[in-house]
Amino acid sequence: MDINETLTLVDSSLIRIQGVLNEGKNLRRAAEDGKLISTLAEKIPSYIQDEVEIVTKEKITTLSGALKLSSLDFTESAKEEDLPGATKAFNDMSSTYNDFTDLMDDLSDTAVKP
Repeated sequence: MDINETLTLVDSSLIRIQGVLNEGKNLRRAAEDGKLISTLAEKIPSYIQDEVEIVTKEKITTLSGALKLSSLDFTESAKEEDLPGATKAFNDMSSTYNDFTDLMDDLSDTAVKP
């Protein structure tokens, strides 16, 4: 499983979480998705290939850490039925996810160019 496949799984969880947040109740249902995202984020740095530049490795590691922290915050808020806290953590997760996908797109663009 590579980073892009992992990000696809993260995206699926974010979509499910967004649905629960939109309802605004019984947030505990989304806690498992938050937990899954933190587990996936923790594994991402192990998928970095040796050929990747150190700066890129550091960015991936930083984004992975930020995704993990925000997903843990979300999970805790969801368990506590704290809608404002869960919403903030979700927004943080979404922002980090978007930064991650932008980085992966940039890497993919540079890999294609001669």
